[in-house]
Amino acid sequence: MRLWMSASLLLPMLACAPLPLPAPQPARIDSMPRLVKEGKVMPLVELARLLAQARSEDKPLKGYGLTVFEGTKIERFEIEIVDIARNYIYPKHDLILFRGSHKRWLDGGNIIAGMSGSPCYIDGKMIGALAYRLGAFQKDALGGITPIEYMVREMDRPVERSGRIRPATDPRGPVPVSTPIAVRGFSARTLDAFEPLLQRDNFLLAPSSGGSRVTQAKDDFEPGSPIGASLMTGDYDMTATGTVTFVDGDRILAFGHPFFGAGELELPITTCVVHTTFQGLSTAYKISSADKVVGALVHDRANAIFGRVGKSARMVPVTMTLRNPKVQTEQVVRVQCADHPTFLPMLVGMAHSEAVQAFEPSDNPHLSSSTVSVTLEGGRCLKYVDVEQSMGGGGFFRFMSLGGIMGKLQELAGNEYERPALQSIDIVTETVNENRSASLKAAWALPQEVEDGATVRIHVVLKRYRGPEVSREIELTLPKGLAKGTDVRIVVGGGSSIAPERAPASNLDDLIEALAKDYKSTSLVAVASVPSYSLMYHGRILEGMPNSALAVLVPTIDETAYLANASLRASVDTEWVIEGSTEVSVKIN
Repeated sequence: MRLWMSASLLLPMLACAPLPLPAPQPARIDSMPRLVKEGKVMPLVELARLLAQARSEDKPLKGYGLTVFEGTKIERFEIEIVDIARNYIYPKHDLILFRGSHKRWLDGGNIIAGMSGSPCYIDGKMIGALAYRLGAFQKDALGGITPIEYMVREMDRPVERSGRIRPATDPRGPVPVSTPIAVRGFSARTLDAFEPLLQRDNFLLAPSSGGSRVTQAKDDFEPGSPIGASLMTGDYDMTATGTVTFVDGDRILAFGHPFFGAGELELPITTCVVHTTFQGLSTAYKISSADKVVGALVHDRANAIFGRVGKSARMVPVTMTLRNPKVQTEQVVRVQCADHPTFLPMLVGMAHSEAVQAFEPSDNPHLSSSTVSVTLEGGRCLKYVDVEQSMGGGGFFRFMSLGGIMGKLQELAGNEYERPALQSIDIVTETVNENRSASLKAAWALPQEVEDGATVRIHVVLKRYRGPEVSREIELTLPKGLAKGTDVRIVVGGGSSIAPERAPASNLDDLIEALAKDYKSTSLVAVASVPSYSLMYHGRILEGMPNSALAVLVPTIDETAYLANASLRASVDTEWVIEGSTEVSVKIN
């Protein structure tokens, strides 16, 4: 294990410069008073008064909601206000409890996924959006309405980054009504692999198509219209479906609960056609398709999503070229993915896994080598190679591990230095229908006792899958100056099991350079730890420096540097994906 020691601990304390004052924030414009004055919305205070009056007269307080159950026709469903629960979602967040009724709910009480955002009215005034359900296997459509005053505030909120707000998913409720994601082009195998990741955020994957041949979506939105937010477009499509709550010019509010809770989030918003609704024992959802891109999502907040008609959303174009050199076939798949550090790696991994599976649909083992090029603005580019051996199962790789094809994209997109402006991602994958895996069976050093500064030959035996054993050698030259009797330990293994030596990055350029240094899984690597130190500074590794030089240099560095145990490294390329590692040692005579 590498031991790190901050060289800044050796330095005297430096005086800290005063922090600059934050720039003044623009004053928020509260739209709620204007909307109340215009008679468009009803605040909680007025709703509470009407509910108290209805109870005193022993009458139910009834109203209606608007949504689309099929096609594009907005239909009414009836609601009865049960109560206003204080602090029900979290402190200072009240929830309007209601019971709903409609012919679509006669065979079951589940509130239909995709109804999130359906505007609800009392006395012709909007009170909020249908947004929450109270558990599964409901006997009646009992749910919660997010007050409109909470949602309208999001329109006046300045654009800003924020941490994610993961929606509550406790089945005891209340939980947001599930958001169906209409998926097109993906096989059941891919959806089964990725669905657990999406279920954590209360999403429900639903099959979709390229649209309806019979019904044409409307070109504009109104309260009750279906609305889509596209995570991926192109040869594959993933569009989340909800309902529009409120329209004010080019400004749109929907959902009534978080989408991903991502804060600032740019996604294309689309008109939608609802093919039909599915009602099951434990769940119900709208089956819909995205139609036309008409604007962009701007905010994804705790109480609503907020978008603008006519605005363009920034997406990352991804091109995947799939080749089989033996049979000389090629296929190109193109998609656009959401430019968000949390979702982009998953979306690209999902598209690539599906593309490879469609290109090589057989369950036979095959080796795939992918060259990934990530182009950023300003001429920056991250390029790396990932080699994977599939043991069957249609080409599924370790897409969810940090060692898989999208691991580096995760590190790049979520880096701590600056938000990378990604221009494009290109993946060229070559597939060979063979099993080229091998396990490390044995390794030993020749000789096992060496002179100071000698070259050590490490003999490695690999056991191939259904093939004869093969041998490879790695040469490692030891440094001079090691004390007699020193035992030098050498770790030998496949490239996927040995981490590269990286200096801590201090900026995005350092990180890009470091990410390109990982070993391929077909490399055979030897790493020897030696009793000396390397200085790591500004993303660079200064090796072989004598202690006298370090003593002079370290006090002159004006920011954190690191001293690390030095290591010697050597690698050779092989034809096989190597699994396993072992340790050998040599003694200095």
